Parts: sequence; C-alpha cells; structure tokens
Amino acid sequence: WKGDLEVQGKKVRVTLDIARLPDDLFTASMTSMDAGLIGDVPASTVRFAAPKLHLRWKSFGIVFDGILENGKLSGAVLMGFKKIPVIFERQKLKSCENKTTISKLIK
Repeated sequence: WKGDLEVQGKKVRVTLDIARLPDDLFTASMTSMDAGLIGDVPASTVRFAAPKLHLRWKSFGIVFDGILENGKLSGAVLMGFKKIPVIFERQKLKSCENKTTISKLIK
C-alpha cells in the first residue's frame, strides 16, 4: 500500500506492508525514505475488523485509523496532535510465504 502525507508543506511518501498470518493475526510495517524510515518498521499494534483498520507505532507516536473500501485504505495518520488525511492505494504484492494480504480478504 502506498500513500502520500502532506507534512509541513512537504510530500512524504509512505509504504505499508499489511498481511494476515496463518494464525489469523495481522502484521504490518511501514517504510518512508522521505521521513528517514528506511526498512520495514513493524507496527506495535495491528487491528483489522472489516472494514476498519487500526495501526500504531508506539515508539514513533504514530497512529493510522482507516477504512478499507474499493481497494483503498482511506483514513488519517495521527502524529502527535496533528491529524493528516491519507489514502493508501494497493500496490503489487511482494512475494511472501504464509501471508494473506488484507486486500485478498475483500475480493
């Protein structure tokens, strides 16, 4: 999933990797080279109850709450006290073993 955040007048590209594991738990990570987050940063909290998604990166003080609808994740990123609207669009899947992405759950 890729989306752009507008932070202090600058575009910040963000990529999310979200998957359901075989035990029906979810995992998520975030990457943003524009924000200096190089490599996958795992979310500390991942909750998905269709169509709502909640992701949290406690160590960074970042939360994403959104709705999965029509192949897009629409919502907002909360950074400190600032709420930034964002739409993440589905991208081609990385090859991964034993993972089923959320996008596959709504087909």
